Amino acid sequence: MSFCTGLFYKDLSLRLKIFLETHKKKVLLFIIFIPILAGVVYYVFSHYNFSKEEKIPTSASITYNQVKEKFIQGYYDEGLTLLQKALKESPDDTALKKLNSILSKELRISLKISYYLNGKTLKESQDITTSLSLSPKDPYYLDIIASRKCYLYLFQIDPKNKLYVIFPNHQFSLSKNPIPPGRMRIPDGFRWFRPDRTQGIETIYLLATPIENKRIIELAKDPDSLKEYLEQLQTSKINKIKGIVIKKLCFSHINKKKEVL
Repeated sequence: MSFCTGLFYKDLSLRLKIFLETHKKKVLLFIIFIPILAGVVYYVFSHYNFSKEEKIPTSASITYNQVKEKFIQGYYDEGLTLLQKALKESPDDTALKKLNSILSKELRISLKISYYLNGKTLKESQDITTSLSLSPKDPYYLDIIASRKCYLYLFQIDPKNKLYVIFPNHQFSLSKNPIPPGRMRIPDGFRWFRPDRTQGIETIYLLATPIENKRIIELAKDPDSLKEYLEQLQTSKINKIKGIVIKKLCFSHINKKKEVL
């Protein structure tokens, strides 16, 4: 048995020697390839976690897109709540931190009415209350100053309860959203709004935000829904967001509809 075994090993050694001499290049390449493959495998497994918990996101995770969409659709209360929750879950998320920074940076909007009293004397008023009264002889325009770039939405409801989209509206201004920082006149150029002969109260709603509000433009097609939405904004958490401005202003005059001179 021992003799046969020795002969077997001798034969095996000879065969191996012949194989190595015949396939020298292939063997060499194989020897080089093995360490490279081992290195790649080690790198992959050391830099990636293939555990089940990492591959399957939890239902509690909140993404940047989900938060921003709430603001785009005009759901400010929900958006603010979601943003705060998302930041608690992911305090180092760059996109969420940037969104929070944009909303936290103060936005200042100045709105005043400039008018020709009796068509003779130019006056202006930033104290827009019902104590301010304009007559058909007092054409006027709105003067707006924004401290930084923002999306502006401006609506006016006349004594007949008719709603007008003042901005964005190419009929009154060629400017588009978002508006740059600085002054803007509505209507633009040398045009004016002229009160008609209907006694009553004019109501101006102003919304300025660093994020586009797609919902508000859609609601403008249904005046009643838009009025309800604008009123809701007055009591929403929007007042806690420095980067968003909501204003409701009223003044008196005899006015039925807006005309541009």
